[in-house]
Amino acid sequence: MITSNQAWQIKQIMDNANIPLHVWLPIMHLESSGNPRAHNQRGEDSRGLFQINVETAPFHVRVMNLFDPIINAIQILGNDWLGNPYRLKQMQSMTNPADQAAFMWRRGIRPRWTDNHDRRIRYYATEGLESLKERYGLTQEDVIHHPDAWGMIMGHQPTAEAVAEDIGFVPPEPAEPEIPSWTLNPLGRLWWEITNAAGRVAIIVFGALALFGIFYLLIIRKGE
Repeated sequence: MITSNQAWQIKQIMDNANIPLHVWLPIMHLESSGNPRAHNQRGEDSRGLFQINVETAPFHVRVMNLFDPIINAIQILGNDWLGNPYRLKQMQSMTNPADQAAFMWRRGIRPRWTDNHDRRIRYYATEGLESLKERYGLTQEDVIHHPDAWGMIMGHQPTAEAVAEDIGFVPPEPAEPEIPSWTLNPLGRLWWEITNAAGRVAIIVFGALALFGIFYLLIIRKGE
């Protein structure tokens, strides 16, 4: 199951996309039970938290690591799923949280819809929502004890370093600049400086000659 820190990161991603908690959290729970490694291969190839089906996904999504919970949450906001502007506008026109959650799950994720799907999503979007918040560490008490509590309360995004640490990304060590070995020799270094200076002087001289030639052809020669 995802960690509380990952759940908070996903919440911030969804908040920025205007997807309410009572919509995305029940959908995520019913799709994968919060298991980022969930993989349904029964007649499809659906992966990760929101069970993105790579068989019908755009190519750029298929090649991603959809078992990474943060990547999966970001990609489910694509135009084919929860982030479709038209669906979002329709959802926002609804006043009942249960209707909003059922609509977005049915139209945004498109499971094989049954009455059981409808009944369960409506339950978790309303009276069952608090139990989901406790399960994934998203209660108000969890905010106070969170390592980035002030940022969570103020709605700030987690730092890039915090996200990288949480998903296990280790940035490569910066490469040492490659210095030609001959420049380490004092005489070689002196020669390099002289040739560089000479090159700059040559550019200035040739530039001046070229300008004079143009001036001569256009002004002096024309006057003759």
